[in-house]
Amino acid sequence: MISGEVPISGEEQAWYLLAGEIKEGEVRRIPSGERERDILITPFGAVANKVIMEGRLIFVEDVGKEGSGYLKVKVRDPSGDAVFYVDRYQGDLFDRVLSLPHGERIRVTTIVRSFVGSSKERVISLRGVELRAVEEGEEKLFTLMALKSLLERVNILRDGGVPPGVPEEVAEEVKALFRKVEWDRWNRILKVGLDWLLGEEGIAGEEEEEGAELTDNERMVFDLLKELGRGGEVRLDDLESYVRRRELSMENVMEAVRSLLEKGVIYEPVVGVYKII
Repeated sequence: MISGEVPISGEEQAWYLLAGEIKEGEVRRIPSGERERDILITPFGAVANKVIMEGRLIFVEDVGKEGSGYLKVKVRDPSGDAVFYVDRYQGDLFDRVLSLPHGERIRVTTIVRSFVGSSKERVISLRGVELRAVEEGEEKLFTLMALKSLLERVNILRDGGVPPGVPEEVAEEVKALFRKVEWDRWNRILKVGLDWLLGEEGIAGEEEEEGAELTDNERMVFDLLKELGRGGEVRLDDLESYVRRRELSMENVMEAVRSLLEKGVIYEPVVGVYKII
């Protein structure tokens, strides 16, 4: 077993993966008994149905239709941002996510799921199933394990082998993906992880938050949130009232709000409440 794998319920394994590696991955469907299951394949030899991620909570957004309770949750680790989803039918987990303070460091176990998007391509969706706060003193253990796993897998692939845990039906595809690796991306994931472990840099994304390039529409909405919040929070109802009085386009305003959330310039401590970072 590679060091980044953790036994989870029977034969299933959960993999420690950094956000930077998750973003490089592609989703596939493989046979599993009489059914099929979704797996994430990365160019660095991870083949996972269950993924463990860890990082600081950046924002929570209800992306369900008419506020139906489908939460998009973003966490940030040294290599970048990763997203997982939780729905209201998950009970305690749903409530727990809504109660988490911004900036809380959490560890999440997710199951790989996929759906066919508007572009007719299959899109990955990581569904959260377990979550816990990271205790003091163990903040760097996850990154250490994820980097160790990454190095082990890359070394095996460089020698022409296939990492343990890779299903036979996708072994050749894993090798093919590895041959196409863009090494500048690999080097970045490795460097930012090691720098963070050594205390030489902060979490990825902090510089982007300070100097994020904003479009004219985003800048207008950012200034509007500053004006309405005056250093505090802005509720969606107040934002809608202001937009109506100014005869602005609510659609354009909310598009900018979503973009500002994605860029980490603002965050949503609870659904429908916005604060500037």
